Amino acid sequence: MTGYALALDHKPDLILMGGQLPVESGSAVIGRMKQDQRLRDIPVIGHSASEEMLFGLLEAGAVCCVAKPIAVLEFMWKVESVLGAGARHVDHIC
Repeated sequence: MTGYALALDHKPDLILMGGQLPVESGSAVIGRMKQDQRLRDIPVIGHSASEEMLFGLLEAGAVCCVAKPIAVLEFMWKVESVLGAGARHVDHIC
C-alpha cells in the first residue's frame, strides 16, 4: 500500500514528506494531494538534505520544511506549530 493510499484511508492530522521518494518526488505527491479534495487540507511538512528540494516542496504546497539532518527541537516546534494551528487548512505557518 502506498503512502498516498494510506493517507486516503486514515486521514492523518499531518504528513511528513521527503523530497526524494522511490517512485516520484515528494513535490509531485504534494501536488496530487492538493488537487485531491479528500487530502488537500492535510498539512505537509517537507524534509530533505537538498535546499532545491526544500524549495520545491514549499512551492508544491508544504506548510513548512526542515533540512536534514533534522534538528529534533526545530522539528518538534514545527510539528507543534502546525498541529496547534487548530485548523487543518494552514498556509506556510512555520
